[in-house]
Amino acid sequence: LSGDPIRALAVLVVATPCPLILAAPVAFIGGVSRAARAGILMKGSAALEALAQIRTAIFDKTGTLTLGGAELIEIDVAPGQGTDEPLRLLASLEQASHHVLADSIVRIARHGNLLLSQPCDVREHRGEGLEGQVDGISVVAGSRPLVLGSGPLPNWAESGESRYRDTQVLRVFVAIDGRLAAVFTFGDAIREDAPGTVEALRSAGVTRIVLLTGDDGAAAEKVSASLDLDAVFA
Repeated sequence: LSGDPIRALAVLVVATPCPLILAAPVAFIGGVSRAARAGILMKGSAALEALAQIRTAIFDKTGTLTLGGAELIEIDVAPGQGTDEPLRLLASLEQASHHVLADSIVRIARHGNLLLSQPCDVREHRGEGLEGQVDGISVVAGSRPLVLGSGPLPNWAESGESRYRDTQVLRVFVAIDGRLAAVFTFGDAIREDAPGTVEALRSAGVTRIVLLTGDDGAAAEKVSASLDLDAVFA
């Protein structure tokens, strides 16, 4: 016996072609099926086979490394303004958004029995927020730069800004007819299995793990630091 693995495989292929022809597709189908049950969609057996060669993995942030279904922590509103109307207008506008956070906002509003309206003239600003009309009212919702531009933060909103400055939260500013009416604070936690997944990928030979997101860069950096990722593109 030569001990040469190539010769051993050649003999195996020549001697038992039928079992190999049957076994390989069955193995691929089993792998794709098992991945699907875990919520992972594979394009086909070629993609599954190519995984063995992967050395770089790229992840989205919201809903992938984090839970995505952010919960409402607090609502700061302008003096004389209640919380229901800003929430109703925000949720109505978010019905036109594809962001994961939009589902949470709509769910919260409906849980509070708020009657939502259909938005119109909606314009989405990638990674910043969106604006549109709800019941003839102009609504802008999203990041502070989108809503306020370079303008100052009103006194009533400053305490919340200071309170959450070093906290991993998402702040949604809402302007109604051109005036800041409310600031919604949402919290999003890293998935419990995210650290283990990153570690398992590194053990499997993945040497570079990258976070790619359209969200705020500071929040992305915090997630990256928590999971010890190699690079962030936000």
